[in-house]
Amino acid sequence: MVETDQNHRSKARFILVVVLGFMVISPIMFLVLFGLGQVRGIEFSPDDFSRRSFSYNQLPLVDWVIFKKSYDDITPDLEESLVTNKLINTVVNNTKTWHLVSESSMSVISHECDARFLIGFLDKTDSDLANYWDTWNTEHPECAIVFWPHVAELARDKMYLNIRKPMKVAINQKDDDPVEFDLRLRKTLGEVYLELGSLDLELGRMERARHRLNRAIEFAPTRESFLCRSKCLQELGLHAESKRDAQSAAALIKSSQGTSKDTK
Repeated sequence: MVETDQNHRSKARFILVVVLGFMVISPIMFLVLFGLGQVRGIEFSPDDFSRRSFSYNQLPLVDWVIFKKSYDDITPDLEESLVTNKLINTVVNNTKTWHLVSESSMSVISHECDARFLIGFLDKTDSDLANYWDTWNTEHPECAIVFWPHVAELARDKMYLNIRKPMKVAINQKDDDPVEFDLRLRKTLGEVYLELGSLDLELGRMERARHRLNRAIEFAPTRESFLCRSKCLQELGLHAESKRDAQSAAALIKSSQGTSKDTK
């Protein structure tokens, strides 16, 4: 009888310890999973200029995802108007492309978040706190038709780091002269593609270098762009094409020298 009472008391103490332990651990686990372990972020799709926020929970340190990501559409009015007014063409892929803008789990912002540079410009406001580009599109309707397709192309080519230059060209545009604007924009785009194409060439990314140097020459053919593409084509074993580009570069040099003499 005494042993039975002792067994009951032992079981009762065990149950009490378990309950108390659960009551202590539960808030801690809740804090870890839903406080310290909660990750939030934003993504941008260059396919149709939409944005979405996401959140999920993970175990800190080991980075195990506990619950599936949840998403919410947060596309601003500007981006929706660009699609509605056909200032950019949407791209339909089997899997929609998303580029990271921000993520709370990152202690240091990485290159994976380069889309933030474009988002920073798209969210620009004027002195009245209205979206700057909504006003710009209204005041420069012809220039807007020229401008936004190029912005979309840069985003789809992940050229976010250099997107500042063409955006500045638009910001500095005073009137709605699409011809003059297109000339300035194409010159800037040629410089942007040449800069990144040259970098790709140095890093041995030949096909991407070729693509970007092709675009550089399409926008603004220069001696530098022809020489750079000539070197790229040489590395790819396309010797005849490489020679033609070298000849084009030489012709531009002669042309500029002739122009210089005429000026004198």
